[in-house]
Amino acid sequence: MWLRWPLRLFFRLFYGYRVRGLEHLPPEGPYLVAPNHQSYFDPFVVAITQDEGMCFMAWEALFRNRRLGRFLHWMGAFPVSLDRNDPVAIRRAMACLRAGRRVLIFPEGQRTWDGRLQPLREGVAHLALHFKCPIVPVRIEGAWEAWPRTRRFPGLHRPITVTIEPPVLPPPERLPPAERRRAAEAMLRTLSRRLEGRGAADGEGVTEDTPPDAQRVEEEDEKALAAVEAGERSDS
Repeated sequence: MWLRWPLRLFFRLFYGYRVRGLEHLPPEGPYLVAPNHQSYFDPFVVAITQDEGMCFMAWEALFRNRRLGRFLHWMGAFPVSLDRNDPVAIRRAMACLRAGRRVLIFPEGQRTWDGRLQPLREGVAHLALHFKCPIVPVRIEGAWEAWPRTRRFPGLHRPITVTIEPPVLPPPERLPPAERRRAAEAMLRTLSRRLEGRGAADGEGVTEDTPPDAQRVEEEDEKALAAVEAGERSDS
C-alpha cells in the first residue's frame, strides 16, 4: 500500500508516532488484527504497521459521504452496522480470511467515550475459532487524547504509540458449541488484558458479569456467525 509511507510520515511529524512489537506479527495471513478503538485515526495508525493491505470493517454511516466512501473502499474497508447484527459484514470478513488476507476488527464495536477499554464483543473470537487463525492484539495509546469522539476535529502534537502484542491463538481442534463458547470467553480475557497492557494471566481479563447490553450484542454476534455458517453449508 503506497499510502503507508505518506501516512507514516504524517503521523510521525504531527503525533510523534511510534510502533512497538512488530516482531509479533505473523509472517503471513490469514489472521485477525484486533485494536482498541480510541479515534478515527485508529484504522490508519494500525494499517501502516502492515506490509500489505488489510480488509477492515468501518461504520456504515461513513460511506454515506461519496468521496470518503470511495477512499474507504480503496483502503480495503467495508461497511458494518453498529446497531444490529450484520451477517453481510461477517460474510465479507469471512471471505477475506478464506482468501488468506488480514482482517482488522475493532472488538469493542465503537470508539471509547473516556479512553478506557470497553467490553469486547465475541465476534472476533468466533471468527478466530472458525478459521483457526490468530488474533493479533494492537494497543493504541494517545489517539483518544489527540481526537476523542467528543471533538469534531483532531488536535496536533499528541503522541500516539501503537504496540503489537503476542497473538492470541485458538485451540487447534474443533470444539462442540458449549466448549466453543468457553474457548471464546478465554480468548477474550487474554485479548482484553493485552489491549490494556496487563499481560495475559489465565482466568483474568473479561469478567463473568458482562453488562446486559454487551451480553445481548455477543449473543447477536454468535447468531449472525451461525447464520452465515449455515448458509455456507446449504450452498455447498
